Amino acid sequence: MIAGAAGLLGAGVVGGGVWAAMSFFGTGAQPAEALPADTLAYLAIDLDPDGGQKIEALRALNKFPAFKESVGLDADDDVRERLVELISEDAGCTIDFAADVEPWLGSRFAMAAVEVDDAPHPVVVAQVEDADTAETGLAKVTESCGEDFGEYTVSGEWVIIGESSEVTDAVAADAAEARLAADPEFTKWTGEVGGSGIATAYLSAGGMRTLVEGFTGLGMVSSGMPRAYSNQPAVHTGDELPGGEEPLDDEVVVPEGVCPDMMSGEPPAASLEAFKGAAASLRFDDGDLTIEVAADGSAASLPEGVGNAADAVGALPADSAIALGFASADNWVDVYVEQLKALCGPEFDEQALFAELSAMSGLDLPGDLQTLLGDSVALVLGPDFDVDDESLPLAARVQGDGAAIQAVMDKLIQRVPDLAGFLGTTVDGDVAVLGPDADFRDEVAKDGGLGESKTFRDVVPDPEGSIGILYLAPDQLTGLLEMLGDPELSANIEPLAGIGASGKVDGDVLRGELRVATD
Repeated sequence: MIAGAAGLLGAGVVGGGVWAAMSFFGTGAQPAEALPADTLAYLAIDLDPDGGQKIEALRALNKFPAFKESVGLDADDDVRERLVELISEDAGCTIDFAADVEPWLGSRFAMAAVEVDDAPHPVVVAQVEDADTAETGLAKVTESCGEDFGEYTVSGEWVIIGESSEVTDAVAADAAEARLAADPEFTKWTGEVGGSGIATAYLSAGGMRTLVEGFTGLGMVSSGMPRAYSNQPAVHTGDELPGGEEPLDDEVVVPEGVCPDMMSGEPPAASLEAFKGAAASLRFDDGDLTIEVAADGSAASLPEGVGNAADAVGALPADSAIALGFASADNWVDVYVEQLKALCGPEFDEQALFAELSAMSGLDLPGDLQTLLGDSVALVLGPDFDVDDESLPLAARVQGDGAAIQAVMDKLIQRVPDLAGFLGTTVDGDVAVLGPDADFRDEVAKDGGLGESKTFRDVVPDPEGSIGILYLAPDQLTGLLEMLGDPELSANIEPLAGIGASGKVDGDVLRGELRVATD
């Protein structure tokens, strides 16, 4: 962790000032000029973007009582002063903004992770309008805040703040040799998200390796299996964990004999070496917030023959409160099996795994599971959900072979009769709907037109070809909010018109978008 300004800044942002900072993330990647080309991770922020963006941000954020009460910013306020106040409060020191900061501090800064002497170090880069005045002001801030502030190096139009002068001097020297702003991978990935937005973040190939290595080194589970290789679950053999422990949420119990040599699996080193980078941008437009993400998928085990999540989600009832849809794929089982092989090693017994699961469920796996997922699946919660109501407006709509899905469900219920009351099935041609309430299933089986509703189109403007879609309509959740009984939560949800997220595979690029629309 950065000692000093970097740490204080992080504390200030997290401790209540996050929206103040997020609102004014910068248009431009100028702080990248002060960082070396091999920077691991980067987040650029502008505290004074052009007037249009500032007004758009405040127009949206001031609709939320929590922001207005805790941050209280107007269009003509100096956001830098408010952020310095937050840092001072969290650090327990006194910083005179007008005398010691305002004369030299610019509007742009960045938080970054850099590699110095083969180890990652966090730093903060801030724009400097006058180097001599900055040296004087920083000396006063350091005197007031003490060793918590850390050490710094002023380099041209930037000050680099970190845990030691050795780190900050090295960053300045490395940036002089090769700047992040000119790095081809940095410019490629920030370009994939439309260039610099109100906020711009970047993760390099080296940053991904460092992240994965950090997770891999978090410790060992009781079986001796590393807790994670990237996003892979821990694996245990047998029906129980050693010592009678309960499995954790991200652990998988594999039947005895399926995974005989759990220590032979290797981390996906080849995939990590091939990863080229990722970026994200944040923008405000007409009162709506948009976050766009792009990442390299060239080395990923991507499914083939992926369906279209928009088929199932778009046909849900127009008044749906929550919808979550995903596209199935022709080879999704093969992808999953390959992931298990990476954990279990070459002796992984695929046939033993599916034989055991088939015996437990009464299904013919993996074929029946592929049938149940069809081409796409959408989970939906209906409007005005009431936990006390006997009818539960919850269902899964599957685009696929309706008759075949019904046959699979019949086998499952025959094996587990208790599921009959919760997993009824309604079939209408190439649509099968699973859920506890027959009337709601019938409604979901029809083409309800959610995909053509204005709110859906506002937050998921281009759903076609999506492999995943999430949609929330807060105005349809009044029953749930009343059940929670939190007036502050209700007041801060009320300004929301809708929330939508979608993901796509675009050649070798994985794309995602999140939109938050306000009334």
